Amino acid sequence: MKKIFTLLLMTACIGYAAEAQVMDIDWLNLRIKANTHEGATTPNTEEPVPIELSYFKATQVEATIHLEWRVETELNNDYMAIEHSTDGIRFEEIGLVMGRGTSIEPMVYNFVDEYPVDGANYYRIRQVDLDGATEYHNTVVITLEQLQNDVAVFPTFVNDQFTVSFDKATEKEAQVYVTSLNGQLVRTHTINQATELHTININNLTSGIYVVTIVDGPFVTSTKIYKN
Repeated sequence: MKKIFTLLLMTACIGYAAEAQVMDIDWLNLRIKANTHEGATTPNTEEPVPIELSYFKATQVEATIHLEWRVETELNNDYMAIEHSTDGIRFEEIGLVMGRGTSIEPMVYNFVDEYPVDGANYYRIRQVDLDGATEYHNTVVITLEQLQNDVAVFPTFVNDQFTVSFDKATEKEAQVYVTSLNGQLVRTHTINQATELHTININNLTSGIYVVTIVDGPFVTSTKIYKN
């Protein structure tokens, strides 16, 4: 009887010890999980990108659009193609900017669109790797604000002719209309592109006051002259 009791007691102790050991292991596992969740770092499995673009912006400078973008790092970057669109859907390439291959030094790149269109201009970067693989980046849009070409008409008192002067050469044809004070159109004239000074003859008009109206694209300028 005593042997049986001793055996049962030993079995109970061993079972308790085993249970305590399992409980310690469970707590250890919990601590490992908690530490991993709270502070341990996991390996970064993201693949490196060809270029890490931090910003891309467009700014109007007079009648041109200046593009600027900053690249933080480059990986096998051959070049960046600049693409332009007027509707944000159909793009065409308008220029190239060479890359630096592989670099961890930040770089600011620039490109100037000398011939933007009136209204909305969309731009995007198509990055090309050394192996020919491509990647597109975000599109920026800017609306070109038309700048008026300052116009002057002189002299005010005219004998046979007057001169129309632009502060810069016209990009498109401009129209000149001469009307009497009652609104009758008495002379029309077309000023060709790339013209800053143009002389208009009115020697066959009678003496009086006339209104000269110049239409240069969306801009209209009017002034009075006195025909002797």
